[in-house]
Amino acid sequence: MSGTNSPEAVKKLLENMQSDLRALSLECKKKFPPVKEAAESGIIKVKTIAARNTEILAALKENSSEVVQPFLMGCGTKEPKITQLCLAAIQRLMSHEVVSETAAGNIINMLWQLMENSLEELKLLQTVLVLLTTNTVVHDESLSKV
Repeated sequence: MSGTNSPEAVKKLLENMQSDLRALSLECKKKFPPVKEAAESGIIKVKTIAARNTEILAALKENSSEVVQPFLMGCGTKEPKITQLCLAAIQRLMSHEVVSETAAGNIINMLWQLMENSLEELKLLQTVLVLLTTNTVVHDESLSKV
């Protein structure tokens, strides 16, 4: 885990998150304006967290429900390209253990909806695997849903 806590790894995570949010904003520009706006708000949130905190990973985890929201909304579009982008971003956040129990619950609910709609099955399985193997935020009722 020390590799993901290094200053370089944290900087890379922040860059990737902002890049993912920019890509989401561009993809949703015309067809899904609320998702575009959420992604742009997410970029500001990530920049604010980075500027105001020395413990960036802890601050990201504290604010993970807000940070994850644009990606959950993107999955809700059911557009394959957008859904793939969002699931990849969510996987990255989970692999850095910056997802709270609340955010994990929201992610599980979204994964459940995608599964019920038979969307992105391989990516769903990969996301569930990352969620269950990289942290301990999924347990009890959330775990039973997975």
